[in-house]
Amino acid sequence: MQNRIVRFSEFGGPEVLKISNEEIKEPKKNEIRIKVKALGLNQAEVMLREGRYVGKPELPSRIGIEASGIVESIGDGVTKFKVGDEVCAIPFLSWDDNDFWTNESINSYGTYGDTAIIPEWTVTEKISHQSFEEAAAAWCQYLTAWGGLIYNANIEQRKCCLITGASSSAAIGAMQIVKIFGLKTIAVSRTLKKAKELKSIGYDEVLALEDDNFEENVLDVTNGSIIRNDEGKIKVGPDSVGYKLDKESLIFGGKITTTSDIAVAAGDANFGDNNLVSHLDKKIITNSKIEIKKLIEDGIDRVKLNKDDVPVILVGGGSILVKGNLKGASEVLIPEHSDVANAIGASLAQAGGEIDKIYSYSEMGRDQSIENAKKDAIERALQAGAIKDSINIIELEEIPLSYLPSGSVRIHAKAVGDIF
Repeated sequence: MQNRIVRFSEFGGPEVLKISNEEIKEPKKNEIRIKVKALGLNQAEVMLREGRYVGKPELPSRIGIEASGIVESIGDGVTKFKVGDEVCAIPFLSWDDNDFWTNESINSYGTYGDTAIIPEWTVTEKISHQSFEEAAAAWCQYLTAWGGLIYNANIEQRKCCLITGASSSAAIGAMQIVKIFGLKTIAVSRTLKKAKELKSIGYDEVLALEDDNFEENVLDVTNGSIIRNDEGKIKVGPDSVGYKLDKESLIFGGKITTTSDIAVAAGDANFGDNNLVSHLDKKIITNSKIEIKKLIEDGIDRVKLNKDDVPVILVGGGSILVKGNLKGASEVLIPEHSDVANAIGASLAQAGGEIDKIYSYSEMGRDQSIENAKKDAIERALQAGAIKDSINIIELEEIPLSYLPSGSVRIHAKAVGDIF
């Protein structure tokens, strides 16, 4: 039986990949051999082949971390699969006790070939309605996005997600994941040439990185809240008119119903032209206020440290939207001039500073890299007005970056301190 295997004996472009006919090997303990029906092509493999990956393989090396196929043989100890099963090889990586990726997996396994031997723990059943090609092409795309969004981004507490490199497979995977959680998705591309295609696959907004007003455009599509009535079901946000409130909301002659329009129509606020919202159905006004209240109560529940009710101070322009009691609040305080009282919150808060930067552990070392990140965060807290002796590091996170060389790690550090 022909068994073509792809290997490379030097680092470089695609030309270093060589196909050779080799004897079929038997899987060892806890390993599975599959007949490869389709394999995935990933940026990680390009970097591995070029010698730029997080780990460098022993040459000559196999290549490939993603595939689908049919189980041909199983090693001792394999219990979850049998010969003939249709399966996928989930991207497999090895790591040490500090959660840093090692070379072990890339030196031992590869999926480019007629057959591939892979560890049982990296194998899962192929979904029956998927083709082998689909089953081999989805794992890196979605796992890359899932890790960052679900484990690091507190996605359930977000309203919008700004996704750069929007046409890449991982970005498209990220877009589809965050939409499951109800977030607004904003694609960032170098230009707007792909805007139509990006919206057709699901993005809500598309921004051009080359636009001189990029930062303003981001604020435009992420601030405030738009009210929608979908067959009697009210939805608040997450998109908005932002700073264009005085042009696009109903009370200023626009065509978009906003939370400000609801407040004016309900008689809770007096700005703009209330005659322009006199046509709003009372049921829509009532249901909108109910939905807004639910969102605020949900926010209160998320920030509480225990089940006890807590005092709630409502300040800023949004304070006009809430009247009466709130679930989870022991009392609701709306100070005089609350519509301009954001300074109250600022006076009670601490000043903080954050650093989110990529470091090379192989060049600087882990301890020194972490120490530098802490110093930078503390310096930013000082610049924000924190008293030096009161500053503490409250967050420190290390995220190994597989796609960058030299032991690259992203470090996020946050420091806070009192301002009085």
